[in-house]
Amino acid sequence: AFAGDAFFVFMLVQFLRSIPRDMEEAARVDGATSLQTLLYIVVPMLTPALISVALFQFMWTMNDFLGPLIYLSSVDKFPVSLALKLSIDASEAFEWNKILAMSV
Repeated sequence: AFAGDAFFVFMLVQFLRSIPRDMEEAARVDGATSLQTLLYIVVPMLTPALISVALFQFMWTMNDFLGPLIYLSSVDKFPVSLALKLSIDASEAFEWNKILAMSV
């Protein structure tokens, strides 16, 4: 999550720059306020980028190993990815049924 935040800001800024100014100007000519332009023009066009950011953040957070080791002191609160890694490293005899059940 540490390196992802700057990526998401860059991604959203680039997406906002790609929105044509003509749409905003047309909304102003039609009598829309700045808030209405934001809510009815910009945000619906921004939805795919926001969904992409949410999916990337979810995937990177679920696969994060270092963050939970720093923040969490209880093994019970570790995410699934860390619990799977700890269960694999715990012994040489893998319990594949438990590992596969946890990965679903």
